[in-house]
Formats: sequence, C-alpha cells, structure tokens
Amino acid sequence: MPASGPAPARRTPPGHGLGRTLVELLALDDAARAHRIAADQLRLAATRAVVDAAEASAAADVLAHRAERIALVAGGALLAGALALLLIRRRVLRLDRRVLLVSIPAFFVVYYGLLATLGQRFSPSLLPAQGNLAGQMVRYGLISMLFQLVASLWALRNQPTLGERLAAANGIAWTGLMSTMVVAGLFWAFFPPPYVDLPGPLWLVLIPAALVAVACAAINVALTLALEVIIFAARAWMRVPPPLDP
Repeated sequence: MPASGPAPARRTPPGHGLGRTLVELLALDDAARAHRIAADQLRLAATRAVVDAAEASAAADVLAHRAERIALVAGGALLAGALALLLIRRRVLRLDRRVLLVSIPAFFVVYYGLLATLGQRFSPSLLPAQGNLAGQMVRYGLISMLFQLVASLWALRNQPTLGERLAAANGIAWTGLMSTMVVAGLFWAFFPPPYVDLPGPLWLVLIPAALVAVACAAINVALTLALEVIIFAARAWMRVPPPLDP
C-alpha cells in the first residue's frame, strides 16, 4: 500500500477564486496606443474644464458669503459703537483708559497664555485622549474670568463717585464684549462651518477658543455688573440712610 503524503502543489495560476490580470489584452501597437493616449487626453481636458469651472464658482460663492458676513460684523460693531456714544453722552457708560488697561487685558493674557503654555502652543495636541477639547478651554476660561473679575474690582476701587464707578463698569462690559465678539465674528466670516477646506492646526484651536472666550466674557460681564449694582445700592443706602420713625 503506497505511503500517504501531502498533495502535490498546483503549479497553475488560480482560476475562478482569485482571478488573473489579463495583461496580454493591454498590449497595443503604436497606432492603437497613440489613439488611446489622445482619447484619454481629450477626456481629461473635458473633466478638468468641469472641475475648474466648479472650483471657480465655489470660490466666488465663498468670497461673496465672506463679504456678507464681514459686512454683518462691521455693521454690528458700528451699531454697538453708536450705542456706546449715546450712553457716554448720557453718562451711563464711561471708557476710563486706566480702568480698561487693567481690566480688559487680564482675561486675554491669562486665557491665551494658558492656551499657549498648557495648550502646547495652540496645537491640537492639547486634545486629551477623551476628546474633551472644549472642556479644557472652558477650564482656562473660568480661571481667566476669575482674574479679570478681581482686576476689574481692583481697577474700580478708586472711582470718585458711585455713578462714575458704575459707568466705568459698563465701559468694561462694553469693551470686553466687543473685543471678544468682533474676533469671533471675523472667525465666523473667514472660517464658516462646515469646513470643506480644513483649517490649519493653529486655527483648529483658535476658532473654538474664540467662541469660548465670547461665552466667558458674557458671563464675566454679568458677574461684574451684578456685583457693581449690589455695591452701588449698598453704598448709596449707607450714604443716605432711611429716615427714622418718630
């Protein structure tokens, strides 16, 4: 009885299972090859013309939408400026340079300083493994809010009257909101979602950072004005005590 052994290996190429490239069908003579190259060039020229026209139309649409957004941002800034002039004339708002130089930079220096140092120089690498980039920025924003709140109260401490102190606090609120919202508006104008062209790594951090800064600035404005109204009411009551009953 013959000894059993391994089956001999097939020396023929695989058939139905894996298939085989029929390279011999691609062999062309010089005339056929030249005709095929000319047909391919004609087809590619038509395709490139369609693609170029679509890209030009898309670029024109992007520029038109960008101009509209920039006009909206500029119009909003002009309206805010006109409102500020009206409030200044009515002595409701006061832009005290000394107060603003102390209060306004406090938020931006701390916030963007934390992003630059702890955020690995505005790189998306600051994104932790859990993917909570927004949460990390909110933490930086809360720390910056605390610094600006303390700086605002310190800058407002020597105002001559309670009315001027409240007007200077309104100036801090207006300047802080304008500084953050104009920047966020420009980002919205130049980098509107959805992102067909992905922004660079720096912008991938700065765009959400600017939006978080707007939210933090709004909260900080509310806290500052609430504290100033409480201080205004308390000190006004202490200076003019209510009359005693006979």
